[in-house]
Amino acid sequence: MRFNKSTCASTISAFALASLPGDRGAFHASPHHEDFNSASGYVIRDIDGERCHALDWDGLPGIESILREKGLRSHALWTQFRRWRSEHLDSSLRDAGTKACEVLIKVFGPYDRATAAALEARRSVSRERQKMLLKLEQEYPAMLRCAAREYLAPEMSLTLTLPTFPPILGVNLQSLGAPPTDQVHRDIVFESELFGSVSRAEHVLRHYMTSASDPLQASSVGEFAKGVLDKIKPVEVELEMLEIQESLMRLPAIPGEGEPADMDQISFGSLICRHRAVVVGIVLADAGFNIEVVRGSIEQDGRRGGHLFLYSELEGILEPSSDGPEYWKEVVSVYYEGGAMLVQVKGGALYRLDHRTRLERH
Repeated sequence: MRFNKSTCASTISAFALASLPGDRGAFHASPHHEDFNSASGYVIRDIDGERCHALDWDGLPGIESILREKGLRSHALWTQFRRWRSEHLDSSLRDAGTKACEVLIKVFGPYDRATAAALEARRSVSRERQKMLLKLEQEYPAMLRCAAREYLAPEMSLTLTLPTFPPILGVNLQSLGAPPTDQVHRDIVFESELFGSVSRAEHVLRHYMTSASDPLQASSVGEFAKGVLDKIKPVEVELEMLEIQESLMRLPAIPGEGEPADMDQISFGSLICRHRAVVVGIVLADAGFNIEVVRGSIEQDGRRGGHLFLYSELEGILEPSSDGPEYWKEVVSVYYEGGAMLVQVKGGALYRLDHRTRLERH
């Protein structure tokens, strides 16, 4: 068989693509252990003759991440870092952290900006939707909205029930000024006894007409109900559009990012912050350093997003998602807010430490 230059080039390219660590790793099954279902913190298990490091970093039962020692890609990480460590036994955590991040980039590829940008875009839409939901609930509670619809559409035979607050809010509505639902319900039941045969929806509307700080200047219950629906309609339309927008957003494919995520199954160059923090944290802990994987957030230039990073009480913030050459963030100030530590670093970024997982072996 004869090959021309084009055929040879195509063949070489095919072999080069097939040899990428991330692609080769996808053909190997992820290790599994029964302890992974309920483990917490940092656990090490030997599975089929291979040492596997597993980490629960969100504080809930069950691990999120697995880093093998003999994986087709991770094996190079352990080999290179341990070789460096054997030659620098007196190295500091700062030097070891920098070296671990350098090896990480070399073996697993640079930070995946496309995935990071997609994640941040989706989080931005989610945050905007949450803010709108909260504002709508504060100004026109779900009970009031339901009552207005029932009152103006009796032919639909809607049944008014006490609504549950959407779990997406994730906040204490009462602490932000929203009326306590149980108290409103008790007031409405009391009014029901006074008004007798009047519909329950009308009781709710009358209650809010008399207690609202801005009763829409309505002269009747019907006018008040219509005013409520007119006010909430554009907001609900916008909320629906944001929900659709969020549902249509797709992230770049990250093979291997299942439950738990197997680092060796994730394609080369696809590690995002949570994976990078786990990898570097584990190799440092294995080398004998005290380090924590932190689930929290980072706020910079007016934007805030969820983030995983590393923290040391001695050295401060280690950022494996950085492109380098500097990975440690110089701490400017530390303070507490709502029980969580906040660390301000040089450059203006503010790190919030919500859940800290010290990498102590179990």
